[in-house]
Amino acid sequence: MAPSMLSTLAALAASVAPTVSRRLCPRLPAAVRCCAPNPAPLLDRSFVADLHESTLPSLVLIRPSGVRNATTQGSGFVVGVGERRFILTSAHVCKGGWRLEVALASDGFDATYPTEVVGRARRGIDIALLALPDAAASLRPLPLRDSAVVRIGELLVALGHPSGLRGAATLGILSARDKGTASDFLVTDAALAGGMSGGPLLTADGRVVGVNTLVRPELRALGNYALSSDTARAAAEEIAARCVPSGCDVAAGAVLLLYNDGVNRREAVEAALVAAGLSQAQATEAMLGAHTKGRGVVRSWSAAKEPGWAEEAEEMMAALAAADLLVEVEAIFGGDG
Repeated sequence: MAPSMLSTLAALAASVAPTVSRRLCPRLPAAVRCCAPNPAPLLDRSFVADLHESTLPSLVLIRPSGVRNATTQGSGFVVGVGERRFILTSAHVCKGGWRLEVALASDGFDATYPTEVVGRARRGIDIALLALPDAAASLRPLPLRDSAVVRIGELLVALGHPSGLRGAATLGILSARDKGTASDFLVTDAALAGGMSGGPLLTADGRVVGVNTLVRPELRALGNYALSSDTARAAAEEIAARCVPSGCDVAAGAVLLLYNDGVNRREAVEAALVAAGLSQAQATEAMLGAHTKGRGVVRSWSAAKEPGWAEEAEEMMAALAAADLLVEVEAIFGGDG
């Protein structure tokens, strides 16, 4: 390139640099700084570490266990809904009938504490709330902020527990948005992996704007989906509206559900159901419901007609769980369909 052309390009760059600097710098998040005299934005390289350090205590490792002690892991984090606090996670992390334990950063994710599902979101929204164990009572809740204000290209940090690891962090940007039937998603190139579902997706200044949900392999690096915080917040509020600090609102009854496990043979499932008091026809119907629809009804109770229904439901659930069946009691409320 001729010297005269080089000098012309240098002069042009010098003339536009102040304008570029003025337009870029005010829009950068707190983690990004403009360093004079160079007008180009430079990243504060420690901001991800700072986010990880401040958020990790509220990040929970979820350890579900199913039939024949099959185990998996997922992520969650503490949230406040009104004056109550819960663990928020993806509903697919806490499969129906699986026993749930959580581990906390305060003891290196070594000790585990039992928990249970408070409720799952309706309309297929992939959100669930879990009860907060006493050991986690002092953890700081992470507010679900407004995800609609996040712009394409903004920095995002995903936190979670990918298989075999604890408290991982990945960095990317908001690549796109996607809309499902009842859910809004943020699409990011911040890498997600199995076990990170239910973990928070944060902006560079620490706002939770998404819940890590799924990976679409066909999109390669852009296939990381997080449920928007706006969708998650509405779902959490709907679930929490049905509960009070001492447990669920006075229920109209309960239903005992059998979930498909893909391990037990049909004959074994039916035999366990008959041993619990069902007729052969009732056992077959419940088993087929679990096999074809994912869950079948074992039995239902009416609070108005059956005193002691809650204890009886828990006892039958415990007996079937001891037989290695995936079962769960679900309360029935007046507004439930």
